[in-house]
Amino acid sequence: MSRFTISLCAVLLTVGLLFAAYPSFAQRRPIALTHSPNFVFEPATVDIVARIIPHVDNREVCVQLEGSSGYSRTSCFSHIGEDAPGQVIITYRNLVGGRYTVLAILGRYQEGHADMAFHFANDSFCILSRRGDSTCG
Repeated sequence: MSRFTISLCAVLLTVGLLFAAYPSFAQRRPIALTHSPNFVFEPATVDIVARIIPHVDNREVCVQLEGSSGYSRTSCFSHIGEDAPGQVIITYRNLVGGRYTVLAILGRYQEGHADMAFHFANDSFCILSRRGDSTCG
């Protein structure tokens, strides 16, 4: 093996060990999204879970859900400071079959700036139609 190959293997091994040793490394984003259930038929009830790392500069969170059928909803709420909850669950009921995309935006105050800093997270899911014409395939 060449020195380059050995060096590359060493770097990859080191990165792999870091991710194995610190599984929460990827979860340290300021905001993350998940949904449940993972498999559902229409009309569906889906919970969108926004996990927000409490921070003194947090100000507001907006969660937007858009569906391929034209469904669109946006929910915004204050999420101020370190005492704000680390998890917010938004429930959507009676969703029809199709693809859905979720976008969450966390606004944080930036000291010395007139603008806020924004952090984004996204997720997507599909609801199966009982008519067999779903766009989930």
